[in-house]
Amino acid sequence: MHVRALPLTATALTATAVLLLAACSGADSTDDTKNARPAPSDGSAGATGVVSRAEAHRIVDHYEKINNAANKTRNAKLLSTVEGGNLLERSSAAYEQFETLSAKEQKAYVKPFFYQERRFLIPARGEADWFMFIGRSTNSPGAGRSVHVFDRGRGGWRMTVSVAADTGFPQIATGAGGLVSPVAATARTGSHAPADIPDAYEDLWSTGGRKEGRILADNKVTREARDGYRDRNDGWDPRQARRFFLRSEPEHRDTYALQTAEGGALAVVPLAHQQVSRVLSGGLEITPDAEGKIYDPRPRPVVIDDFHGQALTHLPPAGKPRVLSARYEFVDSH
Repeated sequence: MHVRALPLTATALTATAVLLLAACSGADSTDDTKNARPAPSDGSAGATGVVSRAEAHRIVDHYEKINNAANKTRNAKLLSTVEGGNLLERSSAAYEQFETLSAKEQKAYVKPFFYQERRFLIPARGEADWFMFIGRSTNSPGAGRSVHVFDRGRGGWRMTVSVAADTGFPQIATGAGGLVSPVAATARTGSHAPADIPDAYEDLWSTGGRKEGRILADNKVTREARDGYRDRNDGWDPRQARRFFLRSEPEHRDTYALQTAEGGALAVVPLAHQQVSRVLSGGLEITPDAEGKIYDPRPRPVVIDDFHGQALTHLPPAGKPRVLSARYEFVDSH
């Protein structure tokens, strides 16, 4: 039998979410909400989008309907008909942890929502099987917009991205018919590519940014991650237990990127890390918190919590990449 001289709780610290909500700026703040008919840019000059704007509106409308229905009973199977990838994994985890929320939080969670001020960024047909959409949720009054991606390569249109859009949201380049140009994950913009960002951002959590994280511009989002590293042992007796973060492989590795007007790229990249909580001497164990107990209730000497998420990043043609927002969800504990 283990003797717990001091009850230790494996808490999520600040790793659960970095969510910056602010309005988009620039030309891409156009409101498409009332544009129910296909705009001329959907097919003019010989250019045809992977969807028309009218089709995109219908896809979002359907997503709202199914998501709101699924949220009422936390029906992950139903939700999987309109969500996929990283986002579905996070949403399913939120369903699993629903009972740990306060009554007020539960009420807010199941309240129906709708996206307003919609803006669609649609690649040409044949260049991508996805499109990006920016909107403002009715359940976030006063908050900024969020960026979403619908991907058709999953047996139908599924939303796979949901991250906040910050005031530094760049203007997106448009070509024939107002369509946008996808950028490959490994394509360099200046000195860096979208594929470089996950390791760089996770390094902020694991070392405070002493290694790969040095490539990122300093801002509120990167400071939040550095604070997580710096404060990782707050509330712990250093003689008894320590906590650290390890970069891990995300379950879903999809990257979505678009060319910006100045020749850079706007990219959504996958994130994943483990929060490792470990005792330093025999006779001690760590008691998981309410969320952690859902996955493994055992008191134990080492608790490993998995966090998966996504980051929205602007990679300019010159200078350091800037992480505009990042969002994680606690998805497992063992």
